Amino acid sequence: MSEEKLEAMKGSLDAKLESLFARRAATPTEELAGPLNFWEVYAVGPYQNFVLEPSRVIDVGEQATILVVVYLNPFVPSPIPGGNACDIITGFGASIELNFVTSNMQTMTAAPALSPSFCIPTVLGQCWYSFYWTFTPREEACIYETNICARICNCNGYYIPQYSGFVRWVENLDYDYFFGADQYTFDHPIRYMVADPSGRCCV
Repeated sequence: MSEEKLEAMKGSLDAKLESLFARRAATPTEELAGPLNFWEVYAVGPYQNFVLEPSRVIDVGEQATILVVVYLNPFVPSPIPGGNACDIITGFGASIELNFVTSNMQTMTAAPALSPSFCIPTVLGQCWYSFYWTFTPREEACIYETNICARICNCNGYYIPQYSGFVRWVENLDYDYFFGADQYTFDHPIRYMVADPSGRCCV
């Protein structure tokens, strides 16, 4: 995937997310550890090309992207005097740690090469953060499974008690047209196939 195409996809998804959160801001749909409805984590993908490619079937050596969004709710009053969830979390220099934990379900083994961690610094007053992980699988497997965990860390780099969670809502860009499966899945990990186009089959 070219850098130009990747940036165009990011722009399209960011615009969609702004619209989504504008509609849902006052009625969050996920509940993670910590005060009720303080924050949410949402994912899209994997995807390669919105139109031509089956995003959940990836060739060995081909790039794909998973988008993760962390939303700090500005509409929920804080139990701590002085602001809402977004104000409190971004007000003390917090960071957001994202851990992608991937397993090869064909061999029932961990996939360290597809299990990175990232740190996102928060910005005072900024209430949602989009993070794009672009990866290139090097080994084929019938099914890879990726879970995404999120933790909020204080300014000293320690986890804040009770501020840990994981992606529960995933938007599937290859949702089932024929049998009517939902575009959004709940409480399911991200699953995708990696195929080797140079390999032989039915041999």
